[in-house]
Amino acid sequence: GDENSSMMYYVSLPARIDSRDVDARGKHITEVGDMNRLRRLNNMTIASDSNRRNLTRAASEIQRIGVSLSAGQGVVERAYEIYRRVIEEGSGRRRSIVGLAEAAVYLACKEGGVPRSAEEIEHTADLHDRKSIRHYSKVLMKGAGLHIASPDPASEVSRIASRASLGGVTERRAIQILEKVKNDSLLAGKRPI
Repeated sequence: GDENSSMMYYVSLPARIDSRDVDARGKHITEVGDMNRLRRLNNMTIASDSNRRNLTRAASEIQRIGVSLSAGQGVVERAYEIYRRVIEEGSGRRRSIVGLAEAAVYLACKEGGVPRSAEEIEHTADLHDRKSIRHYSKVLMKGAGLHIASPDPASEVSRIASRASLGGVTERRAIQILEKVKNDSLLAGKRPI
């Protein structure tokens, strides 16, 4: 099957039986019918629990979004931890799995200091819902009891400078300007970019 992840162990998701008919030693299994029955039974066991189905779908969605954003495995695992905590508490009931998964990745990126905007995450995801990531992130923050500070605008300077093809001198000057004005209450806002 897939490579082991502390996320999968921590979540207590079920084991998946691989489609290859090979045992643990790499030897070919001759009783293919038995393996097919075992796979079918395993799939029925997994499908019978709605929470497990929810967590499995969310895990694959969070993994997909994390890989497409190049956010790293630590962010993906933290996003899943946030998602799982909210689902166990019951705050995520009757809400979009994809929307909550996107918001969990967004919050994990903010918490981990990975500069990704909500628009970038919405662009990579398949959500066609009226509610945005910001709405779902408020639900997650309230449900999980998270308090995440707004990101430092200086963390975005290098990415903006590289998009605009600016040099290091301009980038350093922009960071110096941001340092001078960061405590000015007139410039405080929700969107530091």
